[in-house]
Amino acid sequence: MNSSHVIDAHALVWYLTDNPNLGSAARQIMSDPNAVLVLPAIALAEAVMVVEKKRVEIESVESLINAVDADRRLTIAPVTRDVVVQASAIVGMNDLHDRLIVATALVMQQAGIDAVLLDGGQRDRRFWIGPDRMERHHADANGAANGAPTA
Repeated sequence: MNSSHVIDAHALVWYLTDNPNLGSAARQIMSDPNAVLVLPAIALAEAVMVVEKKRVEIESVESLINAVDADRRLTIAPVTRDVVVQASAIVGMNDLHDRLIVATALVMQQAGIDAVLLDGGQRDRRFWIGPDRMERHHADANGAANGAPTA
């Protein structure tokens, strides 16, 4: 079974603009034509704000939305009641956007979906979210995890 990769706003806009800040593991996964990508609605809203403020080289919000719509690998995950409830239970994470993105992956896992949270950072971090904690592993260019998990 392929993992579903839940992506954040950074990963999305950096991938679309071929930004060198996108880590190699994230770039490899997001370039895979068979990747299953899940974009939480809150991450899309965050990306829209960044485009509106002209902080990225995407011409317009319409261009962003068209790029998202054109990528058949991408599914937009709504902010549901379950996601909000799950986000409220996350401690140690102050940013509401991030909590909702993590909560999206947790709700997917609770539904039996193999969900991996993928951020776009240079450190090539992949997050595996278990029922009791979030584990973070540094990944190599092939996406293989190394390093100790952190709670």
